[in-house]
Amino acid sequence: LQKRGSELLLDTASWIDSFFSDPRYTEEENKSWARLKLKFGYSRFYDFEFKPSVDLNINLPQLDNRVDIYITANDDSDFNTDSNPLPDTPGDGQNEDEQLTAGIRYLLAMGKSFNLTTHVGVSLGYVYAGVRYRHTHPFFSDEWEGRLTDRLRWYSDDGWDNRITYDIESHISERYFFRTSLNAILAERYD
Repeated sequence: LQKRGSELLLDTASWIDSFFSDPRYTEEENKSWARLKLKFGYSRFYDFEFKPSVDLNINLPQLDNRVDIYITANDDSDFNTDSNPLPDTPGDGQNEDEQLTAGIRYLLAMGKSFNLTTHVGVSLGYVYAGVRYRHTHPFFSDEWEGRLTDRLRWYSDDGWDNRITYDIESHISERYFFRTSLNAILAERYD
């Protein structure tokens, strides 16, 4: 009974924690998962809004755990509190506000400090293909970590789009975590 109670408690904690997962990491996980988000918002321009969204990732273990199928519905980054605070930045185009997207992700290489994946997908109005590279390394000391992530995509409607992020992060204590990010967006549609 104690063992079953512990398993139930840990499974529940993992389930609740999955709602707060970071896309920096979930994009590299080779496991199946699903997430339903119910987003509520109020603005003086649009009044009250309700936007449910679905994220689904299906791992295909018969292919050496290297292939994932993903489906995203109504993932509106303008409605997300974690979105870019500067919405008019060039490169923050409509391709990030994907209403329905399905694709296949293939893991090319993975090591302790790097990850290389390629992906092909389709959404309403366009198709895309790209590659994503991530490299982590100590940042001046072992307590600090630097992470470079580069996602290069080609969209059938807007051409090339390269999003580069560099994160510096550290656990300051058991209770506090520090992260700062530098983002660069190079997009063909904005010269």
